[in-house]
Amino acid sequence: MFLSRRRSIGAVCLALMTVTVLAACSMDQLFPEAGPTGTAAPGLAYPAAVGSAAPTIDSNTVPGINGQRIFSADGGTPLAARWAYLPGEQVLNAAIDGRVSAALAAFAGGTYSPRLAPAPVSAPDRGACVRGSTVDSARSLAADASEAPAASGVNRLLLSCDALLASGQFFGERMRVLTIANGEATADTSVALYTDTAAATVFDGGALVSDAGRNTVVAWVIRALVTAKRADAAAETESRTWTVAQQNAFLADVAFRADGDLVVTVPAEFGRAPAVAPVTPAVPPATPPATPSPTATATSKPAERLAQRFVAVSVDRVTNLLSEAGARVQAAVMGGAAYTGPADVPAPLDHLNCAIVACMALTFDDGPGPYTDDLIGTLKAKNASATFFMVGRNAEAYPSLVQRVSAAGQEIGNHSWSHPELTKLSDADIRSQVDRTSQAIFDAIGRRPALMRPPYGDENQRVRDDVELPLVLWDVDPKDWTEPPVDQLLDRTINGPRIGSILLMHDVHKPTVEHSGEIIDGLRARGFSFATITQLMRGQLPPAGTVISHGER
Repeated sequence: MFLSRRRSIGAVCLALMTVTVLAACSMDQLFPEAGPTGTAAPGLAYPAAVGSAAPTIDSNTVPGINGQRIFSADGGTPLAARWAYLPGEQVLNAAIDGRVSAALAAFAGGTYSPRLAPAPVSAPDRGACVRGSTVDSARSLAADASEAPAASGVNRLLLSCDALLASGQFFGERMRVLTIANGEATADTSVALYTDTAAATVFDGGALVSDAGRNTVVAWVIRALVTAKRADAAAETESRTWTVAQQNAFLADVAFRADGDLVVTVPAEFGRAPAVAPVTPAVPPATPPATPSPTATATSKPAERLAQRFVAVSVDRVTNLLSEAGARVQAAVMGGAAYTGPADVPAPLDHLNCAIVACMALTFDDGPGPYTDDLIGTLKAKNASATFFMVGRNAEAYPSLVQRVSAAGQEIGNHSWSHPELTKLSDADIRSQVDRTSQAIFDAIGRRPALMRPPYGDENQRVRDDVELPLVLWDVDPKDWTEPPVDQLLDRTINGPRIGSILLMHDVHKPTVEHSGEIIDGLRARGFSFATITQLMRGQLPPAGTVISHGER
């Protein structure tokens, strides 16, 4: 191997492929078959070449995938973001949350709060990732009105995702953070996150390459860029002084083709100096701040030339350089095995982070009743969560409906036995109203409710002392029990809520149930995500007797 030129030097460098040798040997010495233009000598194939991105898959074919969406044009800092969770994969979902939170906070200048459009500005699309969005050009993505809020002369943040694989026990998701000004990229980073769903482990692209192989892969990729004139020559020199953290950052976005070739998505800024007067973005690197994505000092180039580059390393050369995790992911991609990851779950059981998205709670009182089953169907079709506050005598009369609500994953609360004004009852009667209802719900589904809503919102200190549950009120009452005209019902329910709102409705009133799909769509178009009361409280319910009227704002 490598016997065509500089035979003795090449043999030494290849035998001692370490950081020290890399610093001492030039790339021509390491790979003498590569000529000055990057072409291979006859009969020898250079192991890396600039080309196209690794193929992605349609994320919506992945069972249980839970797409998230932010689309905001207000506040002078427009942003659009898509990412996706997997059900029950807490380690992966936490890693995704961390990256999304970091990108949003950096873009917002250090502190980010969930955003809401003042009026519907986008379709109620909650699909998962948009296939190809992580490799589309910045101009193309910025011009897509469905994916990027319109703006001129200001920074925009676009966070997109792609599904890389769902094969066997492995799932991979690429996340891209892109800032755009005047239609051009000012920063562009990406990372590939992989999870072994059987072991609940998560790793990024850098972990696919072994410690011993990292220097080699980095060297091959950079030489391919330089010889193809896709990076400045100074990048090659600087890369020889990189730390392990910098090398891993450079390899943060790594994926495989079906033939086993490894494809590195090169950070857009690598090997390119910024324009003379760039619009300074506030976005995090593809890795945490402690290990920034490396850049190289180079001849100044305009910001619009910031673009991703993809370098493929051939399967026959890279396989022996992979880590154990990398070999298993490569085998999963090449083998095309059926996906064995987590199955779909009802919407209320999906992961939801109300510190990132604009959450609100849909609540329905007085059932179960003749329209409850239809409402369950609508919530399932719309993949929406809600909390049902049930009257005890109805729960006792219709236990099968209580069971259907529970089986759909929806939250169930106590709404008294017969819907009286609790403040007019004795202490014993208050406790009886609550206890009988909790028992009826327990008899139907095997667990007692953790929340109570006093009828009419009628409560005082005595009621708080007698009810051994948190008391849930509301901050938006569309008075749907009066069955107002449809346009009024829709206006009140869609335009009334704000971030953290608890919306009061009733599943025993037919118009409310009939138009529940339109209500959900309208709220989603404003940017809302739907939480149960427990989710709205970030999973931590307050002590008994505490009155809740809304979530965090």
